[in-house]
Amino acid sequence: MNIKSLVNKLKRVCTLAAGIIIFAAMTVYALYSGYLNIVEFFKPINEVETYSRFSFSVIPMGTLTLVMTIIGIFYIVTGERWEDRYGGALPLSSLAFAGIALVLTLITPSIYESKYEKAGLEQCRGTPVGHLPLFAKKFAIDPSLCKE
Repeated sequence: MNIKSLVNKLKRVCTLAAGIIIFAAMTVYALYSGYLNIVEFFKPINEVETYSRFSFSVIPMGTLTLVMTIIGIFYIVTGERWEDRYGGALPLSSLAFAGIALVLTLITPSIYESKYEKAGLEQCRGTPVGHLPLFAKKFAIDPSLCKE
């Protein structure tokens, strides 16, 4: 093996390793954040509540990035693609997780809004601080609390 091919292989592995580290960090963040969102959902309702459209979809997205991390690590360790050895079931499962995340993103507003309206909270006007427009809503028991 000459030096040039070794350097090229090292470049490829380092690039893949950097991507895997990013995917692994996204996986940990998404799964932990999703866990916290679920715990928060089952807590008693306060006077002021805010939800994000993505509250429930973070766990399937974290699982999707976990699948990509596993496939990437497998490629670095063995030098061959996961699909070539074990078939495409695991990579195709990432499409299922993306679909689940999309469905959860679409139904999350109805889940939260019905919960908050049953508790007597009213929707505040405007976009909650720290959220993108159309992706989060704030509810309060009294409209004067919406200003906070």
